[in-house]
Amino acid sequence: MTGVRCGTLNHGRRLVHVHALEIETIDGPVLLSRWQLGADPERVAAVIEEYRAHLG
Repeated sequence: MTGVRCGTLNHGRRLVHVHALEIETIDGPVLLSRWQLGADPERVAAVIEEYRAHLG
């Protein structure tokens, strides 16, 4: 994992806003929605960053 971001994606012309967690890996980005995570993507991103800081 090289980076973690959380943001809003706009989908198509219908202006559908989706909150998603983006995890950048060596193989490319992985996008996970709130539904896939079962939790708020912003909270998950914060927990991941906290864990990464703890590991050093």
